[in-house]
Amino acid sequence: MSSVIFNNDNLFEGNDINGATACWRELKSQLKDLGYELMTAGNNNLKDCEGIIFCDAFSLGEPPTLGTKLKKMLKKLLGIKIYPRYQARQLYQEAIDAGLKDKLILLIWEARSICPPNFSPQILNKFNRIITWDDDQLKDPKFIRYWKPMETPPIVKRAIPFNEKKLLVNISFNKYSSYKNELYLERRKLSSYFESNYHKDFDLYGLRWNRPITKWQRIFPFLVKKYSTYRGHTKDKIDTLSRYKFNVAYENISDAKGYIADRIFSAFQAKSVPIYWGAPNITEYIDTDTFIDRRQFKSNAELAQFLKQMTEREYNTYIDAAERFMQSEKYANFLPGNFCNQIIKTLNLKN
Repeated sequence: MSSVIFNNDNLFEGNDINGATACWRELKSQLKDLGYELMTAGNNNLKDCEGIIFCDAFSLGEPPTLGTKLKKMLKKLLGIKIYPRYQARQLYQEAIDAGLKDKLILLIWEARSICPPNFSPQILNKFNRIITWDDDQLKDPKFIRYWKPMETPPIVKRAIPFNEKKLLVNISFNKYSSYKNELYLERRKLSSYFESNYHKDFDLYGLRWNRPITKWQRIFPFLVKKYSTYRGHTKDKIDTLSRYKFNVAYENISDAKGYIADRIFSAFQAKSVPIYWGAPNITEYIDTDTFIDRRQFKSNAELAQFLKQMTEREYNTYIDAAERFMQSEKYANFLPGNFCNQIIKTLNLKN
């Protein structure tokens, strides 16, 4: 495997409390049973590889574009910390030179707003097999479907009583994006509205809140909004979610068909009701009676009124529906085991 963030086999350590990398540990285990060893690229020789999985286009080792170089220079001038995103090792070209093109697979993990090259014809044409969650890409036969595997933390066995739960929580990473259909702004709008109007009923958790996230905020710190409802970073997301009736389950973007990350599943696992906004075709994958569809409300004020007026009986219908859904084949599609099956099938490996 090749990806900057997965180097040195850290991917398989299993030190994440919410099970975010469980799918990779399970894949390593299943491949071991078949007689194969899964490892991150590092400096490993390609000689004995039976397959190479590139996780997102950033992992190919392609030189950054001029625009990317200029952005990096600007960040240095502004004193902004730069996180490595591109491989120093040009692994794709190494594999091509070694005659391994038929053994290469591109796994599309991130959406267009995070990794635009995932959707570039120049990148996609480099592969004969591409595994994707994107329904639009599946029109081309060389694309193979997979469902983004959910996190696998312990599921709450007994729900906290309705009257003992606080109303609403937002656990998210505060980010900025110029992408047209990003939802980071909508998370901030919701957080601002509930802080101003329902201060005692709302809490905010996550990283990069109450601090600069844009270059202008770094230059002019007074532009940073300070949330008094901000509670810092939660170490146990599921435990925190379980203490609230509702939670904000917005994806990063609203226009990616088939892109369903862990947010809505975390709510089910915590026995909390998610307020979902993201994949436009979400109802093809998740039962409609398990979540509140944010698109059905004209404003945060209308949403707040709906939440405040919900009775315990009405609330429990969502919880019960989610529990039924978690026993279904639809839900099983998003389990790490199914992810592993899709990868192994695509690699065409044999015992």
